[in-house]
Amino acid sequence: MGVVYKSEIPVGGLRGAACALPNSIDDQVAAAARCLVTTFAEALEARHIPAGEDRLTGTATGEAEAEAEAENGASPVLKRIHLRLQLHAPAAAQATVERVHRFYVTKCPIYKTLAPAVTVTSVLKFIPL
Repeated sequence: MGVVYKSEIPVGGLRGAACALPNSIDDQVAAAARCLVTTFAEALEARHIPAGEDRLTGTATGEAEAEAEAENGASPVLKRIHLRLQLHAPAAAQATVERVHRFYVTKCPIYKTLAPAVTVTSVLKFIPL
């Protein structure tokens, strides 16, 4: 089965993702993105790397697929969430930021709930100040 619904959600900073979205897949992606981005931002802040005030932004893309039962009218099932993040931070912090980015997903409580049913990936563009 292929992708039957794709959701794009803006994310950023310590506030995570936007709310009040059109459907349940969007809500699921936003909730997961909010937790993931907040986990990353808090991990950065704990290392004295500012992540608020629009320094950390990006988008979360969720993909849902129809399962066999869905062809008879059941709802699509969320299968993947991909975060594309940008962080503006001091150049001296780049190594630490990249290290935190490699593990932060596994520290997120929503990720722990969703895995392995939903694949979560994240890419980061580091923009030195």
